[in-house]
Amino acid sequence: MKGEQDMAAMTLEAEKNELIRRILDVNDINILEKIKKLLHQEEKNIDIVAEERVPYRTKAEILADFDEACKEMKQAREGELKGKPLEDLLNEL
Repeated sequence: MKGEQDMAAMTLEAEKNELIRRILDVNDINILEKIKKLLHQEEKNIDIVAEERVPYRTKAEILADFDEACKEMKQAREGELKGKPLEDLLNEL
């Protein structure tokens, strides 16, 4: 896993460096303005996507979900609630 992360980081840095070199070679102000606008728009999109992906949850909501999960686990152990097979749980992820 660590090796994959290192390779991904190296690849990302190589891509950044290549892009920087290409931008430095541009001598047309119109192209540079387009790049600038594109990067600005992408920054806005990243912020929006990040907010949608990780909705805010209060501590009380998290604890309530944890409490409910513990109750369900206890019921499953006592045979009062039928648990889901592990494969089904993994498929839900």
